[in-house]
Amino acid sequence: MTFPATSRSTTLVKQVLISGSVRDMLTNGPPLGQLSVQLIDRGTGDAYPLPGRVHFDGRFAFYGSPETAFPLLDQQTYHLRIEASAPNYQPVSHEFDVAQVAGQPDLVSRPVPVETIPDIQVRLFTTNLPVSNITLDIPRTPVTLRGRVHVFGDPTTGVDNAFVAVIGETGTLGDSEGYFELPNPLPLEVSMEIMAVAVGHEFERITFEPDYSKPVNYISIGLRPRS
Repeated sequence: MTFPATSRSTTLVKQVLISGSVRDMLTNGPPLGQLSVQLIDRGTGDAYPLPGRVHFDGRFAFYGSPETAFPLLDQQTYHLRIEASAPNYQPVSHEFDVAQVAGQPDLVSRPVPVETIPDIQVRLFTTNLPVSNITLDIPRTPVTLRGRVHVFGDPTTGVDNAFVAVIGETGTLGDSEGYFELPNPLPLEVSMEIMAVAVGHEFERITFEPDYSKPVNYISIGLRPRS
Protein backbone atom coordinates (compact mmCIF):
# COMPACT_ATOMS: atom_id res chain seq x y z
CA MET A 1 0.00 0.00 0.00
CA THR A 2 1.30 3.48 -0.88
CA PHE A 3 0.38 6.81 0.63
CA PRO A 4 0.14 10.08 -1.27
CA ALA A 5 2.60 12.77 -0.35
CA THR A 6 1.20 15.37 2.03
CA SER A 7 2.32 18.27 4.14
CA ARG A 8 0.88 19.83 7.25
CA SER A 9 1.69 22.91 9.26
CA THR A 10 -0.63 22.53 12.23
CA THR A 11 -0.82 20.74 15.54
CA LEU A 12 -1.85 17.16 14.82
CA VAL A 13 -4.30 16.44 17.60
CA LYS A 14 -6.05 18.12 20.48
CA GLN A 15 -3.88 18.20 23.55
CA VAL A 16 -4.64 18.39 27.25
CA LEU A 17 -3.46 21.92 27.98
CA ILE A 18 -4.64 22.47 31.56
CA SER A 19 -5.38 19.68 34.02
CA GLY A 20 -5.58 18.85 37.69
CA SER A 21 -7.90 17.53 40.37
CA VAL A 22 -10.26 18.73 43.09
CA ARG A 23 -10.10 16.99 46.47
CA ASP A 24 -12.42 17.05 49.47
CA MET A 25 -10.33 18.72 52.18
CA LEU A 26 -12.03 16.54 54.78
CA THR A 27 -11.47 13.12 53.18
CA ASN A 28 -8.82 13.75 50.46
CA GLY A 29 -11.20 11.99 48.09
CA PRO A 30 -13.39 13.42 45.34
CA PRO A 31 -16.06 15.94 46.42
CA LEU A 32 -19.55 14.62 47.01
CA GLY A 33 -22.29 15.78 44.65
CA GLN A 34 -22.05 17.64 41.35
CA LEU A 35 -18.61 19.19 40.90
CA SER A 36 -18.25 22.26 38.67
CA VAL A 37 -14.85 23.37 37.34
CA GLN A 38 -14.54 26.48 35.19
CA LEU A 39 -11.66 28.13 33.38
CA ILE A 40 -11.93 31.92 33.78
CA ASP A 41 -10.19 34.78 31.97
CA ARG A 42 -8.99 36.97 34.86
CA GLY A 43 -8.90 40.02 32.61
CA THR A 44 -12.57 39.90 31.63
CA GLY A 45 -14.06 37.68 34.33
CA ASP A 46 -15.68 35.55 31.61
CA ALA A 47 -15.33 31.83 30.98
CA TYR A 48 -12.35 31.15 28.73
CA PRO A 49 -13.49 29.43 25.49
CA LEU A 50 -11.60 26.18 25.91
CA PRO A 51 -13.42 22.81 25.97
CA GLY A 52 -13.19 20.96 29.25
CA ARG A 53 -14.24 17.84 31.06
CA VAL A 54 -14.75 16.98 34.74
CA HIS A 55 -14.50 13.35 35.86
CA PHE A 56 -16.43 11.74 38.70
CA ASP A 57 -13.19 11.24 40.66
CA GLY A 58 -12.49 14.99 40.77
CA ARG A 59 -10.03 15.15 37.88
CA PHE A 60 -10.52 17.86 35.25
CA ALA A 61 -8.93 18.81 31.93
CA PHE A 62 -9.22 21.61 29.40
CA TYR A 63 -7.97 20.74 25.96
CA GLY A 64 -7.45 21.95 22.41
CA SER A 65 -4.63 22.80 20.03
CA PRO A 66 -2.29 25.42 21.53
CA GLU A 67 -2.32 27.59 18.43
CA THR A 68 -6.10 27.92 18.44
CA ALA A 69 -6.54 27.94 22.23
CA PHE A 70 -3.97 30.72 22.70
CA PRO A 71 -3.61 32.35 19.26
CA LEU A 72 -1.71 35.40 20.53
CA LEU A 73 0.70 33.49 22.71
CA ASP A 74 3.68 34.98 20.88
CA GLN A 75 2.39 38.48 21.69
CA GLN A 76 0.80 38.38 25.14
CA THR A 77 0.38 36.55 28.42
CA TYR A 78 -2.95 34.91 29.23
CA HIS A 79 -4.08 35.45 32.83
CA LEU A 80 -6.38 32.61 33.85
CA ARG A 81 -8.07 31.12 36.90
CA ILE A 82 -9.56 27.73 37.71
CA GLU A 83 -12.73 27.93 39.83
CA ALA A 84 -14.23 24.86 41.51
CA SER A 85 -17.52 24.55 43.37
CA ALA A 86 -19.90 21.86 44.60
CA PRO A 87 -23.01 21.71 46.80
CA ASN A 88 -22.17 21.97 50.52
CA TYR A 89 -18.61 23.13 49.77
CA GLN A 90 -16.92 26.53 49.78
CA PRO A 91 -15.72 27.64 46.32
CA VAL A 92 -11.98 27.53 45.69
CA SER A 93 -9.79 28.89 42.91
CA HIS A 94 -6.27 28.77 41.50
CA GLU A 95 -4.68 31.54 39.42
CA PHE A 96 -1.95 31.04 36.84
CA ASP A 97 -0.56 32.50 33.62
CA VAL A 98 0.09 31.02 30.22
CA ALA A 99 3.09 32.95 28.94
CA GLN A 100 5.25 32.99 25.86
CA VAL A 101 8.94 32.20 25.66
CA ALA A 102 11.20 34.19 23.33
CA GLY A 103 11.05 32.75 19.82
CA GLN A 104 8.03 30.59 20.54
CA PRO A 105 5.73 29.24 19.32
CA ASP A 106 7.72 28.12 16.33
CA LEU A 107 7.50 25.59 13.51
CA VAL A 108 9.76 22.57 13.71
CA SER A 109 10.18 19.55 11.44
CA ARG A 110 9.20 16.12 12.67
CA PRO A 111 9.84 12.93 10.64
CA VAL A 112 6.98 10.56 9.79
CA PRO A 113 7.69 6.80 9.90
CA VAL A 114 6.37 6.37 6.33
CA GLU A 115 8.85 6.86 3.52
CA THR A 116 6.37 8.40 1.09
CA ILE A 117 5.32 11.12 3.53
CA PRO A 118 7.75 13.98 3.99
CA ASP A 119 8.57 15.54 7.32
CA ILE A 120 5.70 17.46 8.83
CA GLN A 121 5.80 20.93 10.29
CA VAL A 122 4.50 21.08 13.86
CA ARG A 123 3.88 24.03 16.12
CA LEU A 124 6.26 23.69 19.06
CA PHE A 125 5.20 25.43 22.25
CA THR A 126 8.05 25.49 24.74
CA THR A 127 6.11 27.65 27.17
CA ASN A 128 4.60 26.59 30.46
CA LEU A 129 2.10 24.46 28.54
CA PRO A 130 0.75 22.08 29.52
CA VAL A 131 -0.29 23.45 32.91
CA SER A 132 -0.79 20.25 34.86
CA ASN A 133 -1.00 18.82 38.37
CA ILE A 134 -3.18 21.66 39.68
CA THR A 135 -4.62 20.46 42.99
CA LEU A 136 -7.54 22.25 44.60
CA ASP A 137 -8.50 21.25 48.16
CA ILE A 138 -12.14 22.22 48.53
CA PRO A 139 -13.46 22.70 52.10
CA ARG A 140 -16.92 21.80 53.34
CA THR A 141 -19.34 24.62 54.09
CA PRO A 142 -19.18 25.28 57.86
CA VAL A 143 -22.17 24.20 59.92
CA THR A 144 -23.70 25.54 63.12
CA LEU A 145 -24.47 23.31 66.10
CA ARG A 146 -27.61 23.78 68.17
CA GLY A 147 -29.08 21.47 70.73
CA ARG A 148 -30.36 20.84 74.21
CA VAL A 149 -28.83 19.59 77.42
CA HIS A 150 -31.37 17.59 79.39
CA VAL A 151 -31.57 15.37 82.41
CA PHE A 152 -30.27 11.90 81.53
CA GLY A 153 -33.18 9.60 80.71
CA ASP A 154 -35.65 12.52 80.59
CA PRO A 155 -35.26 14.51 77.32
CA THR A 156 -38.24 16.71 78.23
CA THR A 157 -36.46 18.28 81.23
CA GLY A 158 -33.69 20.73 80.34
CA VAL A 159 -30.62 21.42 82.45
CA ASP A 160 -30.27 25.07 83.45
CA ASN A 161 -27.08 26.97 82.40
CA ALA A 162 -25.18 23.95 81.10
CA PHE A 163 -21.81 24.70 79.52
CA VAL A 164 -21.29 23.06 76.11
CA ALA A 165 -18.17 23.12 73.92
CA VAL A 166 -16.29 21.25 71.25
CA ILE A 167 -13.10 20.09 73.01
CA GLY A 168 -10.44 22.71 72.34
CA GLU A 169 -12.91 25.30 71.01
CA THR A 170 -14.92 28.19 72.48
CA GLY A 171 -18.08 27.04 74.22
CA THR A 172 -21.35 28.56 75.39
CA LEU A 173 -23.89 28.45 78.20
CA GLY A 174 -27.34 27.07 77.56
CA ASP A 175 -30.50 28.83 78.70
CA SER A 176 -32.79 27.92 81.59
CA GLU A 177 -34.39 25.18 79.45
CA GLY A 178 -31.07 23.71 78.35
CA TYR A 179 -31.15 25.01 74.77
CA PHE A 180 -27.87 26.25 73.29
CA GLU A 181 -26.11 27.28 70.08
CA LEU A 182 -22.34 27.23 69.78
CA PRO A 183 -20.92 30.69 68.98
CA ASN A 184 -18.63 29.46 66.17
CA PRO A 185 -19.12 27.04 63.27
CA LEU A 186 -17.99 23.48 63.92
CA PRO A 187 -14.39 22.60 63.03
CA LEU A 188 -14.03 20.91 59.63
CA GLU A 189 -13.51 17.40 60.96
CA VAL A 190 -15.04 13.98 60.29
CA SER A 191 -15.81 13.67 63.99
CA MET A 192 -15.13 15.64 67.17
CA GLU A 193 -15.52 15.44 70.92
CA ILE A 194 -18.23 17.56 72.55
CA MET A 195 -18.41 18.13 76.28
CA ALA A 196 -21.26 19.29 78.51
CA VAL A 197 -21.22 20.11 82.22
CA ALA A 198 -23.58 21.79 84.69
CA VAL A 199 -23.77 22.42 88.41
CA GLY A 200 -25.12 19.38 90.20
CA HIS A 201 -24.57 17.05 87.24
CA GLU A 202 -21.87 14.68 86.02
CA PHE A 203 -19.49 15.73 83.24
CA GLU A 204 -20.43 14.25 79.86
CA ARG A 205 -18.26 13.84 76.76
CA ILE A 206 -19.57 12.42 73.48
CA THR A 207 -18.33 11.89 69.91
CA PHE A 208 -20.23 13.82 67.25
CA GLU A 209 -20.07 13.42 63.47
CA PRO A 210 -21.28 16.58 61.65
CA ASP A 211 -23.64 16.35 58.69
CA TYR A 212 -22.21 18.91 56.28
CA SER A 213 -25.22 18.64 53.98
CA LYS A 214 -27.23 20.57 56.59
CA PRO A 215 -26.30 24.15 57.55
CA VAL A 216 -27.53 23.58 61.10
CA ASN A 217 -26.89 20.38 63.06
CA TYR A 218 -28.73 19.42 66.22
CA ILE A 219 -27.63 17.36 69.20
CA SER A 220 -29.19 16.20 72.45
CA ILE A 221 -26.98 15.60 75.50
CA GLY A 222 -28.14 13.91 78.69
CA LEU A 223 -26.46 14.75 82.01
CA ARG A 224 -26.71 12.49 85.04
CA PRO A 225 -27.55 14.29 88.32
CA ARG A 226 -24.82 13.92 90.94
CA SER A 227 -25.76 11.61 93.76
